[in-house]
Formats: sequence, C-alpha cells, structure tokens
Amino acid sequence: MGQLAGSDTVALPFSDKRYTAFLHLFRMEIIQMFSDPANVRCIAEFREYFESEDDIPTIMAEVGASDNADAKRDALHYFLDVVFDNLDAVRELDEMIRIVRPKLWSDAHLRNVNADSLTFKVFLEKFFPEGDEELILIDRCAAALDAEFFLTSLDKLNNPYPELLSIKAPKFEDTNEIDERYWAARILRTLPLLNRNTDDWFYDFVEACSKDPYNRAVLWYLLPNYEEVLENRLIERRRRRTGKSVKDDESIEAVPEITEMRKPSDYANFRTSMYDDIQEAEPLRLRPYQEELVEAALRGKNSIACAPTGSGKTEVSIYVAMCHLEEKASNNQPARVAMLVPRTPLVDQQKHRFHKYVRGRYYVEGFHGSGLKGASRRDIVLACDIVVMTPQILLNMLKSIRQDERLYVCDFSLLIFDEVHHCTKDHPYNILMQTIHDYQGPKPQTMGLTASLGAGMVLTEDGGMKAIYELMANMGATALASVKRHVDILAQYVPKPDDSTKQVDRPKLQNSPFLSTLITIMDKIQRDVEKQLKKLTGDNETGYKLAKEAVRFEDPLVTEKYIQKINTLSTTLARIHNGDFKFEPSIALEYLSVLSQAISINDLMPARYSLQYLNKNITALKEKFEVDCSMKFYKHYEEHLEKLRQSAKEEPKKPIVAALEEELKDQFKKDENSRAIIFVTRRSTAVELMHYLNTDEVLGRRDLVGFVTSTSKKSTEYGQTQEEQTRVLDEFNRGRRKVIVATSVVEEGLDVSTCNLIIKYNSSSNAVQRVQRRGRARARDSRSVLIVLTENVAQTEYQAIMAEKIMDKCVQRIRDQGERTLEKKVLDVMERQAKERRVFVELRMKAREALKDKMFTIRCKMDSADICNSTDVRTINGSSYVCVDPTVWSRMKIKTKEVSNKMKFVDEVTQILAEVYCECGQKIGTVMKY
Repeated sequence: MGQLAGSDTVALPFSDKRYTAFLHLFRMEIIQMFSDPANVRCIAEFREYFESEDDIPTIMAEVGASDNADAKRDALHYFLDVVFDNLDAVRELDEMIRIVRPKLWSDAHLRNVNADSLTFKVFLEKFFPEGDEELILIDRCAAALDAEFFLTSLDKLNNPYPELLSIKAPKFEDTNEIDERYWAARILRTLPLLNRNTDDWFYDFVEACSKDPYNRAVLWYLLPNYEEVLENRLIERRRRRTGKSVKDDESIEAVPEITEMRKPSDYANFRTSMYDDIQEAEPLRLRPYQEELVEAALRGKNSIACAPTGSGKTEVSIYVAMCHLEEKASNNQPARVAMLVPRTPLVDQQKHRFHKYVRGRYYVEGFHGSGLKGASRRDIVLACDIVVMTPQILLNMLKSIRQDERLYVCDFSLLIFDEVHHCTKDHPYNILMQTIHDYQGPKPQTMGLTASLGAGMVLTEDGGMKAIYELMANMGATALASVKRHVDILAQYVPKPDDSTKQVDRPKLQNSPFLSTLITIMDKIQRDVEKQLKKLTGDNETGYKLAKEAVRFEDPLVTEKYIQKINTLSTTLARIHNGDFKFEPSIALEYLSVLSQAISINDLMPARYSLQYLNKNITALKEKFEVDCSMKFYKHYEEHLEKLRQSAKEEPKKPIVAALEEELKDQFKKDENSRAIIFVTRRSTAVELMHYLNTDEVLGRRDLVGFVTSTSKKSTEYGQTQEEQTRVLDEFNRGRRKVIVATSVVEEGLDVSTCNLIIKYNSSSNAVQRVQRRGRARARDSRSVLIVLTENVAQTEYQAIMAEKIMDKCVQRIRDQGERTLEKKVLDVMERQAKERRVFVELRMKAREALKDKMFTIRCKMDSADICNSTDVRTINGSSYVCVDPTVWSRMKIKTKEVSNKMKFVDEVTQILAEVYCECGQKIGTVMKY
C-alpha cells in the first residue's frame, strides 16, 4: 500500500517506479489540462528541464494563441516527451496534477484500487515484468492495440466485460476523428479496475488480441508464446469442467492425438455456403477410356491415373470421389475427400467442377493462401464432404499447435493429387506424403492425376523406370492406370497437334550496334574487378583459393552460362568474411547480371524494350548502392547511353520477332477465330511481348493479346492476382482475346478453351512440360511450333522429345510386367525410402545436438556487416527464418513502400509490411506481419 498526503491511500504511489509509465496512459487528459487557458502559464514552471531557452516560450505561444488544434497538440506532446524523460520533472507534474486536477491525480494513482487484489497484482506482473528496466512494455501495448478490433473480439467471448465494452471511442474535437491511441490507453488503464477473483481477465485480454492480425502485435511484446499458453489453459478449463484437478507438480499434458475421423455431419452448422441446391447436379457419365482410368481406384488401391491433357482427368477424379463417398455411406462409415492442387488459381476452378456434379448431395469448399483465415477454418474443413486446397494449407494445419486449426491425417479417407508429377524432392506434395507414410493411425486412400509421370530428362529406359517407381513410391501408389483398350476413342477426343521447329539466327554482332554496345559496357566493368577476382586464384587473406577458370567470365552472348557464372561467383563472394575484399566485385556482379538480362530481352524483343529494362534497373542499382565503385560502374553505362538510344531507334526487325509475327499472321489468315498461346520463360518477357504485339498491331488491333503469369513473391510488377488470371483466361475463352502470352502457369490444369496454335518462343521444356504444353492445343489440325534462337534451346527440346518417347516405352513395359510385379517394385522402393527417412531424421537430430551450444554470426553477403547471431533466429513452419533480436533494427535500414494487393499476403497468414536493408544498400529481408 502507498501513503501520500496525510491519509490519502493509493495503490500506485509516486515512489513506485512503475507509476511514471502508467501515467503515460493519461497523456491526453494532461494535454487537455495544459490546453486550458487558465493553466497555460503553468508550462513555464518546467523551463529548467529544457535545453533551449526558446522551447518553453514557443510551446506556450503555440498552446495559448494557436487556432490550429493539431499544432497545439503537437507542441504539448513534445512538452510531455521532455517532462516524462526526467524524474524530477514528473514529480513536479504529479504535484501540479494533484492541485489542478484532483480526480485525474486519483485515477492515475489508482486511489480506488485495492493494492492487495489479485487483479492489480496480475496487472503489474504482466504489464510491468521484472527485468523491464525502461518500463516501456505498457507504452508498446498502447501503441500496438487497435481498440475497435479488440472490443469487437472481446464482446464475442463468454465472459462479460461491461467496464471495457462501455469505453466509447474518443474523438478530436476539431476534426471529429477517432483518437486511436487515447482509446487504447483508456482500455489499458481500466484493466486494474476490473473486479475479478481470478486471472482469467488477463487471458481473455490475450485471447481477444489473438483474434485478429492487428492486435497480435500486442502479444508479440506481452506474451510471445500466447498460442501455447491459451491452449494449455483451455485444457485446464476442460479438466475443471470434468472434475479432474491438476496437481501443483503435474505438468499439463498435450491434447491426445485424434485417431478416428471426425464426421462431417457433426460440423454441419459450420457450413457457410448454401447454394448447393440452387440447381440440380449434372449427371456424370464417363467415356470408355475414362472407365479404364478409375478401375484401380474403385478397387480401393492407391493409384496414379496417367492420361493426356484434355482427356477429362478431373471428371475421373470426381467420379472416384462420388463412388468413394457412396460406398462409405453404405457401410455406415464416415468419409471425407480432399483434392490437392499445386496452384492457387486451380482451387476455385476445381471446386466449381465438383459443384457441377455433386451439388445438393455433398458439401464442397475450397481453401488457398488468400482465402478464409481464422480459427473457424478447421471447423469448415471438417464440415466438408469434399474440400479442395493447396498442399501447403493442409501441411500447415496438420502441423498446427493450435487445436482450433489442427487437422489429422485420419480426418481424410481419400486424397486426390492433381498434377501428381510434382510429388518429388521438397515439393509440398512429397512432404505431405512423407507425413502420411510415417503416420501411425488409419491412412487415407490416395489417387494421383497427371499427363506425364515426371521422367524429366532421363536418357535411358532404366532411368525412366527408376523415376516412375520413385514417383509411385512417393505417392504410395501400387497401381498405374493408363488407357490401353480404348486408345482409338481417346484419340478422337484428344488429337495430337503437329510439332515443328523453326530455328532463326541471332543478328551478327557487327550488324547489331545495340548488342555490341552492351558487350562493351560489360567488358569495362569486368576489367574493373578482374584484378581483385584473380587474387582468389593465389594465396590471399580470405582463406578461399579458386581455380583460374572459376573467376574467368563466360561469353556474354551465351546468356545462360554467363548468368550461371555470375551466380556462382556471387555465392563464392558471399562466403568470404572480408567485406573490403569482396564489396566492389559483388556490386559489379549486380550490374553485370542486369546487363546480361538485357541481352536476353534484346534477343527476343525489339531493342527499345531492353533499353527500358536497363534504364529502370541500372538506375535502381545506382540508388541502391550509394558508393564510389557503384558510381564508376554506372558511368560506364551513362557514357554509352546515347549510343544505345540511337541504335535502338534505328534497329531493323529481328529475325526471331519476324518469325513470330509470321506464324501468328498465317494462323489468323487461315482462321480469324483461331486461338494461340505463346509460351515464354520469364514473366517480364510475357508482359513486354504482349505490349509489343498490341502496340504494333500485329493482329490488326491493339487489344487482342493478353498475358498470364503467376503471382510472384519477389515481383509485383509482372505478377498477377488470381482474379486477373481468371479474367484474362475468360476473355481468351470467349474470344475477346485471341492470343495469350504465358509462362508455365498455363501448362497445368487451368481451363483454356480449344486452342489452334502453340508457340514456344525460344522456350525449351522438359518431357513433362512438353506434354503439358502440347496438351493446350486441343483443336483439330492444331499446331505446336518451337521458334528457337540458340542451339542449346533446340538441344533441350530434342532431349525432351526423346525423354517423352522413353517414358511411353516405360509405361508399356510396366503394363507388360503386370500389376503384381509393379506392386512389389513400388513396395521395395517405399521400404528403402522409409529407411532413408529414419536415417535422415537421426542425422538431423545429431547435427542439431552438435550445434546446440554453438553460436554463429550472420553477416551481410555484400559487406560482411553483422546482422545477428544464429541464436536469435527462429523458423515459422520450418520454412521462414525470423530474427528475434530487438537490437537488429538499429543496424538495418527499413524501407516501407506501398505493397500492391497481389503481393500484400505471401500466404494465408503472412503479410508484407516493408523491406530491410543493410547500411551498404544490400537487401537483407522483409518485415512481415505473421
């Protein structure tokens, strides 16, 4: 208990070091006190605490005379910042408040609060923890708390809090706008006034904050492990209700693992969309060759169905799902089907395909990264008979430590994998299947769909067989379904397009002044850093010694090899600790990388597009690295800029561009209602090529060409949202757009109408991509043309053709061997994989144990400046790496920028806020809200 002014008893006396921090929550009332004309003169009494003699007169003038309410508040905020920074000044302020505003003084000292109450003790313990020497936690909470969202969430909890819910939003008198900071402060200072006999009020505060992403920032300061704490308290509350007590020395056990499927009917009240019965479902009748593809799955076997793009594999999977649900129901067993798709745009597409055939009978939902968020997601999944989602969503929910998010393998009876050839290496499909393989409870049946078994670039039949066995073992599939008896009917529905290759030559260097100028600039930059790089081939202070070939630049005209060498050198330099040694070469490699990309663009487009790219990206490097060596590299470019501009203007049409135009014009001359897809390698090429074809009216109009790319985590400029993709594809299907320029995103699954012409624009593919791309051309007499500039692209395409033929032979060989042989081969591989996983886990645990007590310093790859220690790094879901050292902000530069809607959320729970840069200008990472 505190004693002041005779018999005045307060819970928080001035002698308590926490009082000053608590007084911060009354800042607005103090500002109102000094704003009173009668009290303006009191400001002068604090003159001694200000360094400048002009400060107090200036503040008093602003407060006393200004009609500008904002200026008056700003002046008093500055005044209080200085006062709160000096204990003697706070003492004087406290005495002034006692005399001028007695009620405010009583409220700030918590005069009506029992200092021995549990609520008050919990408040001090949680908001003023021991070790918080600066007592800034309460300020951080006030700054981070969004009062409106908090009160909305609090109102939904079972426990009523009228003291908090009755706090109305305070508004500025002059603007009538809500004072967010004051509202939050009023909520926080009301907490110790709550009349509660337990500490439940604090955890209700935490739970309300956890319900929205804005207020989770409060918990980052207040209770970083809030999820675990809330979960444990939920367990304890359940035990109380069941009469089971938790002994003082008994740790709270984890929630028991669910081992039986939770029935969809038990969660029917969580179903959100009620449009299943608006229209009757369409009957689903399989073609004869589709019936071959479902045979193994209908026998309950784990299988992969392999059939060409456009053959109706989605209908095959829907039929299997419907039969599965019917069979389970007839046996009075619960069932739930999940269809997994590798790309976000496919979620809604496949969901609607299911609705077409099952609406009114089964409940279907879809989930992806930009979809529904929050604690209700698990319940909605459990309410589904059929759910379509991306694999990462399911993985996250299987691993979640939150019970209101957690799913279990046994919650599903059938998993369907679209584009199953992705189920390799570190793809989420494969990680998900490894989780299922190692799961000890009942496992779901699995079915995979693909147009190609993913033999990649294999060169021999044995290599192809091995790749197919590995894929099937990854999936746990012991049956391979392909069309054998009705190949003729399949050919009627899926005609193969004519394949051709058209090779063109790059203009000779002497006839291309734009290209030769780029080579000249690159040569100058290379010579600037050649001497430093050559030091790595002999004895040097870095500890790295490389062969002479390792630091020798490749021919810039062979762009793929050149970029590969740039990346290899960058990786090597990043490992060198001596920042002075590697700084200039590292920046040089950044410039050379941009120039090499410009050559790639110039190869396929008019030079003016390459020049636009250079102007933007070279200027960006100059602004990013504000150092002498960067200016030196920039001047090499600047000295030749006028020549680049002139040569870009005078450049004749490139042979490869002319060949593209010729193919398009010939096709649309034969059939003006044709559709064409042009495949390119880079997103930037897709966008710029679209602009060129429209701007130059190659098809006679400026609006007939669109583009489709994926949404990129790194590039907002050339990425697309799902809505943009859907709109362009819809315009293409309806004929509003005649041509789309696309990256690999269109290869797989997306609905594209009958297409007459596929052009692979200097874009080679592996066997899988070749089958997928060719499958986009579904019209009769359709064509597939590779327009190739470089020999290595043509060679890659040839290898893909051979790999596809090898894969076809492998499928036939598997058929000839019979089902039993295939099953034995796959089971043998699965057994080997299981052993390898166990060994990997053991080695990883040993490695972690060996590194447990060791600490490493993480440095900037450009100048080796310290970022943080390895002990300050955590992971989210095993993928995103997060620095938890609060002092890191003082060593980094934060650049906030307007983030487009397409990139605001990188997945379902992670939002980009800003970028983090080293002092040297190198980007280190991003600031994200999780």
